[in-house]
Amino acid sequence: MLKFDITKRKTGKIIRVTNKLNVSQESQADKLQILLNQSIKERNDLRLIQNSMQDGLIVFDTKGTVLSCNDSIKKMLGIKDCFIGAKRDIKNMGQFFDKKIIFEKDAPLSFDEIVNLSKKEIDYNIRAIDNKGGEVVLHVLISPIVDNNEVVGVLACYRDITELENEKRKAETERRKWEAVFDHTADGVAVISNNNHLVLGVNAALERIIGFKEAEVIGKDIHKFMGTHESDKKSDCLITKSLERKGDESEGLLRRSNGEHFWAALTASAVTDPNIPHKGLIIITVRDITKEKELEQIKNEFISIVSHELRTPLTAANGYLSMMIKGDAGPLEPKQLHFLNRIYLSTERMVNLAEDLLVINRLETHRLVLNIVSLDLPKILIEVIDELTLKGLSRQICISQIIPKNIPKVLADSDRLRQILFNLIDNAIKYSHNGSNVDVIVSAENDFVKIQIKDSGVGISDFDRGKLFKKFVRIQNELSVKAGGSGLGLYITKNLVEAQGGKISVESEIGKGTTFIFTLLKSK
Repeated sequence: MLKFDITKRKTGKIIRVTNKLNVSQESQADKLQILLNQSIKERNDLRLIQNSMQDGLIVFDTKGTVLSCNDSIKKMLGIKDCFIGAKRDIKNMGQFFDKKIIFEKDAPLSFDEIVNLSKKEIDYNIRAIDNKGGEVVLHVLISPIVDNNEVVGVLACYRDITELENEKRKAETERRKWEAVFDHTADGVAVISNNNHLVLGVNAALERIIGFKEAEVIGKDIHKFMGTHESDKKSDCLITKSLERKGDESEGLLRRSNGEHFWAALTASAVTDPNIPHKGLIIITVRDITKEKELEQIKNEFISIVSHELRTPLTAANGYLSMMIKGDAGPLEPKQLHFLNRIYLSTERMVNLAEDLLVINRLETHRLVLNIVSLDLPKILIEVIDELTLKGLSRQICISQIIPKNIPKVLADSDRLRQILFNLIDNAIKYSHNGSNVDVIVSAENDFVKIQIKDSGVGISDFDRGKLFKKFVRIQNELSVKAGGSGLGLYITKNLVEAQGGKISVESEIGKGTTFIFTLLKSK
């Protein structure tokens, strides 16, 4: 309502009329303006937020008419200007896009399922392909817009998952590749849990080896169906021993489904790859070595027989040769003596080889008898050095010894300890240059006595050190041709040291010499 103030003179003449706006009307208009400004600001803020999102957004009414979309979806699909206000079902909107849209089979044909709330949301993937063949994969999530329990619209959210899908495809390709390797490898493989050793999976090769199908062993303790016997101590089981060795191969007996025992080489390795989430897994690799063991037994029996048969006549021949060289059968001409000495040295090498083969056979068949007693190490060591001193002096090689007075006695077999010391010191002389030194150093450490045999010879490479203690291995260098040998000495030495509770190792550098270090248990 309008109000006017009228000013009159005393005569009654009107001189001024003032129009006044009702205060309540003025206040209401201000409020409306404020609300309008807030609404505009909120809409602009909402659009700013929508256009800042990486996900694409399309808003529909309940009949499928496009109300709005953000900048991200325009880039994703190449949306045309005529898209806003278009009324189309989801699968028929491709005409409004610059890119070709390929839908999954389970994409909805209409909004009905969303509008009538028979489904709270629908999600599927689409592929958008441009005219150059470039492709993006989008995950679509369609959900209702609800106001007061009534559906007033539909929101479609599009997320670019191209990189994720590519990674999934790569992972799937890798998975199939490793599954093929897993299923077609000749060795049996089982995957077990780290904490309780339950079987999570086995390959076809292991099924053939043990006679069980995967379905029969999944979820079972691997010890129960592969251990040598259910009544055996778990600590004695080959599987337990292999788990304790952490990657080193163990050999022993396992059991097939029919109860038959067989020889197996078994390796257990924990999964340590940080990129694999299943850190509590152990991979068990099983190789059936029954045939190898049978052949090994035949070989050992053959070596044993041959060595025995060779050693007896060779020893006898050497005895007679020694007598002839000494003149027991009468005087010899210098040429005859020369030939007999050559024959004697050759037969001596054959006797030593036969003896080495016998020792190896006994070691590998666990038939080597050791008489472990308390021994005076310095006394035996000095005797061995005295025995080899003449050989060293023939090449101007001096053998020195560092033996503290308080060295305790050791637990060892006297003959085998002499053999170990002789082999190592003899090797040091063989592989040292003329006029150099060989040092023998003894020290006590904790429960062990340590012996070091150090030469200043040609040295051993890192590659050769890895195979040094294997059978029939001879390191090739400038002195090895003259040194000779069968390549069995260090293999025997290592096994003899370990059979007496010690350990052996080697340190070397090319051109600077080699140090062999072995330990023996102290005598208590």
